[in-house]
Amino acid sequence: MMSTCDGDKVIHPIVVIKVDGVECRALVDSGASSKLLDSLGKKPTEVKYKKVEMLMASTTTRMEIHNSTISSRSGDYELEVDLIKVNKGTLLEVENPQYKELIESYSHLKGVKMDDYDTKPYLP
Repeated sequence: MMSTCDGDKVIHPIVVIKVDGVECRALVDSGASSKLLDSLGKKPTEVKYKKVEMLMASTTTRMEIHNSTISSRSGDYELEVDLIKVNKGTLLEVENPQYKELIESYSHLKGVKMDDYDTKPYLP
């Protein structure tokens, strides 16, 4: 479980699996809720722009919050939840570090050679 900056609790869909015989936990993120929201034609109850930290970078992205109710098939259990829809395309790109300019700006990088001098502002 993790707290958001609002103090709300977030429960992540995590399953226990074995990888090469080692038991660990894996975050399940199939994108299914996003597809479901599109299929249902649900409109967001709130839209936020939030900073998302990733392994190699961070980005600010649009997040749609949809109030929903999940229930068991038998109907004996029901839970109010917020489904969050994030533009995953934004999460799959990082800001271009502009290697050429970095190498030219810092003397300790003199002699470093990079094969990637792409000039696009964001890289996939």
